[in-house]
Amino acid sequence: MGDSVVVVWDGDRAVPHDPAAPLLRADDGAVLRGDGVFETLRVHDGRVFLLDEHLTRLARSAAALALAVPPARAWRELATTAAELFHAGQAKTGARDAGSRDAGGDASGGDDASAGGGAKAGAGASCWDGRLRLTATRGPAGGAPVAYALLEPVPASVEAARARGVDALSLSLGVTAAGRGDAPWLLPGAKHLSYAVPMAAQRFAEAAGAGEALWVSTEGEVLEGATSSLVVVLDGRAYTPPTAELGLLAGTTVAALARLAEKAGVPGGIGERRLGADELRAADEAMFVSSIRGVAPLVRLDGAPLGTGAVGPLGAALRDLFEQAVHRGGLD
Repeated sequence: MGDSVVVVWDGDRAVPHDPAAPLLRADDGAVLRGDGVFETLRVHDGRVFLLDEHLTRLARSAAALALAVPPARAWRELATTAAELFHAGQAKTGARDAGSRDAGGDASGGDDASAGGGAKAGAGASCWDGRLRLTATRGPAGGAPVAYALLEPVPASVEAARARGVDALSLSLGVTAAGRGDAPWLLPGAKHLSYAVPMAAQRFAEAAGAGEALWVSTEGEVLEGATSSLVVVLDGRAYTPPTAELGLLAGTTVAALARLAEKAGVPGGIGERRLGADELRAADEAMFVSSIRGVAPLVRLDGAPLGTGAVGPLGAALRDLFEQAVHRGGLD
């Protein structure tokens, strides 16, 4: 698994685990039925971003599944241990790569320097950004849940999505806008391991040349991305679909973005509003918001340009506000 780090909770402390070694039993509920919960967090320069907010949502998801998980202190230890190990490993890699470049050993032929950063920038820009996944499985029948952290580098494609935006394909979720909220057994708002449907939607979108799938209700209301929250700009004001009313996943990133927008004096901040697909198509701008991508402007929908077909001014401003917060390690 290359640069990946895995840390497991043994019931008392966080223990590093060989990323290439088996971890789950064949009869674990997560393997047999996708029974478990998870959170995905951004790690930058050794710091875990929005950890408390993600742990709050993890606890809510576990409660919805009646899943006993370790306490918050265990998850904090898992996250910080993984971040420290990952940061140390990336620092060694960066120093080694920088040394080979200084010695003339850069296999790229020195393109990093011509790109305006030299060896140091080439080694540092992406290697400090990590994708941390905290997972709790049901465990085997009669056994204890398994809790672990997996930390790996952020894919290079993420930076392109932030900078240039993404295309989306709208797909029917097959339920009314309020359908999930009215059916608690569908686990509305829980981030669980049964992710086959979102992944199938994502593959369907990618086969059509899009980078994200957008869920739409049977009445034509836009809901959320298959792996992200949605923000839409109408007449200069930003809105996101109401999570509690529609049974959507309450996005930790969009909540953080709303706080940043309010502090920065963005008119109206980010409000909640039900939105029709026709309104989205006529919007000034729109963007997908998620933990790892941050703010990825939505520039094309179902093959047609959205707004100008390029990253809009509010999307760019919100993206930059969020990235600055990540780099300084907090919202304040």
